[in-house]
Amino acid sequence: MANAAPADPRCVAVADSVAANTTLAQLALAPGPRAMRPPRLGADVAPGASVAVTVLVRPDGTADTTQLEIRGSTDARYAAAVRRLLASTRFAPVRLAGCAVPGRYTFVTTRTRTAGGATDDRRAEVRGGDA
Repeated sequence: MANAAPADPRCVAVADSVAANTTLAQLALAPGPRAMRPPRLGADVAPGASVAVTVLVRPDGTADTTQLEIRGSTDARYAAAVRRLLASTRFAPVRLAGCAVPGRYTFVTTRTRTAGGATDDRRAEVRGGDA
């Protein structure tokens, strides 16, 4: 098995500085995967309401689910499903001065009502922007 190339010390310092001096809300936006399909919303979300999820994206493109904010839902099963989804999703890291640094990714899901009166949140808006 080949060893990974050693990390550029300059980039490690840049990433560490960003992580130490920037809150999750202040981090730059990480591009997200276009094909990601968020889990269905919990029963605590009424039609017309939205749930916003923001997660820290590490410099290696993985999500740090310990740095997760869910606004608009307190459903524990939904939160667990979001954590599983994010743990298996790869993101493009944010770059600063040519170095991968921590970033954030936000997706918003809105519960809608179909023409027949049922609720539908499969038509989720997934984006890397603010919610």
